Amino acid sequence: MLLSTMSATHRCLLVSEIFQLIAEELYENGGLRTLTVLARTCKVLHEAVLPVLWNSLESIVPLLRLFPPDTWSEIENPDGETVLRITKPDALEWTRFNHYAPHVRKLIWKDRSDVSLLALSALSVYRPLDKPLLPELRSLIWCEERAPYFAFVHLFLSPTIRELGLGTTDFEPDVIMALMENAGRICTQIELLTICTGRISDSTPECTEAVGDAFARFIRATPTLKAFNAEVYLPATCVEALAALPRLEVLDLHMRPEDLEKVAASAACVSPKGYWFRTLALLSLCVTRLDSSTKTFLEAIQSPALIELAITTLRQPDALTLRQQFEVLAHGPWRDNLMTLLLDFDQPFNENAPPPSLDVGYALQPLYALPVMDTLIIHGPTVFVDSSTLRSIANAWSKLEILSMLSWDVHPATERCLQLEDLVPLARKCPELNVLELHLNAEAVPDEAAMTRLLPEPSQSPLRSLTVYDAPITRPQRVADFLERMFPEVHMIDYRGEAAFPDGARERFEMGWREVQRLLHSKFAARSPGLPACRCVGLGVSGEAA
Repeated sequence: MLLSTMSATHRCLLVSEIFQLIAEELYENGGLRTLTVLARTCKVLHEAVLPVLWNSLESIVPLLRLFPPDTWSEIENPDGETVLRITKPDALEWTRFNHYAPHVRKLIWKDRSDVSLLALSALSVYRPLDKPLLPELRSLIWCEERAPYFAFVHLFLSPTIRELGLGTTDFEPDVIMALMENAGRICTQIELLTICTGRISDSTPECTEAVGDAFARFIRATPTLKAFNAEVYLPATCVEALAALPRLEVLDLHMRPEDLEKVAASAACVSPKGYWFRTLALLSLCVTRLDSSTKTFLEAIQSPALIELAITTLRQPDALTLRQQFEVLAHGPWRDNLMTLLLDFDQPFNENAPPPSLDVGYALQPLYALPVMDTLIIHGPTVFVDSSTLRSIANAWSKLEILSMLSWDVHPATERCLQLEDLVPLARKCPELNVLELHLNAEAVPDEAAMTRLLPEPSQSPLRSLTVYDAPITRPQRVADFLERMFPEVHMIDYRGEAAFPDGARERFEMGWREVQRLLHSKFAARSPGLPACRCVGLGVSGEAA
């Protein structure tokens, strides 16, 4: 067919970039079989579809099947799974493999059982040494609990890798050291490094001195690193190497007290013209406790771009200690940008003594100087919030979108718990608040006169999700009417908590809040036809969606 006689649509398809966009759209929408058929239609379509079909792999078996069929075989293991073996490694012919391998941009290996260990060993011994197996690989995710298999991640390291994700529960020092040495030598353009061990808190693995040195050398050899997330307690040398990186934006950091002290000592010596975390935007810090070392560490951070800070401790601080940490945050270079603060405390500060009452209102006072806070989450064993704290929060943070303050061990007594009317300042002064989680006592419901006084103008609050913890309730209909008036968009209500109430009251409270949910959802559905049945998804006690 002459080009002049072709339709405009047909001529467009001859432009490989256009057809590749179509192929990518088909792939993302589950059209793998269609793409396979198209690839067999003609050479033009084959060349356009090929990069899409091979772009992402979750097994290397398709690549290994490109070797001559007499060099490999597949057998069934005792679990009924098919396993590929390389039977003639010295007869491997790499032409077809090398033709398709450059199209692979992402490899995800998750405890694969379809390739034998001997096959990986054969690849290690007989692979070409002049170039990587996957020379254009951008993302390598290698999750493997079996130490012998995990070691073979080195086969797929490539200078082109930008994302490296490693997952293992068997943190073998020798294997990790070898991997860091190879990665530091080969993968000098990595931007994202993630190490998952599946173990956190007290069971988080620690780096030996030798492993820590290997980590530090790798970090120094990778100045392009933008995000670092490792479920490993890092030694001071690694943290200091991370602090010097010129592009690091996201950091998830676990430190033991002794290493935190060393890092704090180094941080205290950094001059204002020095370099200490200058580009951080998101910091997640997991430490044993908040003390002078964490204060010094936070004070030394030089990034004005910090927008989110998450701190997890194994010991809950008292209110004074927490306030001192907040004073640092209130005066940092990020003052005008910090938007999100998440605090998750584990055990009481002193397990052998009654837990201290964490007065959130007292601790928070320095933070009211931060102008753009939109998320505040504080969870711990003994977190107490009073009405004046909610008023102060509403007055300080008009951009607040998520507010969650929960005590998951020692619960506020009924007479000290927040009342329904205490929520009014949030409805009036937080026009962007969408999620609210608090301990609440809903037994007292303001009457019409009180509501007119508390809320003289119709509420414009956009709040949609309310999660109440250990919340007594006696009159669901009146509570639903009150909440609808205060939060006209709310239609997702959740009751949670573990407090024990006498005479089966907990079950009555749960039933009462389910009735509130039903009433509000019905009213909202009447105003919004087509709204599906729903339930509230709260943040739970960890700050994550439950």
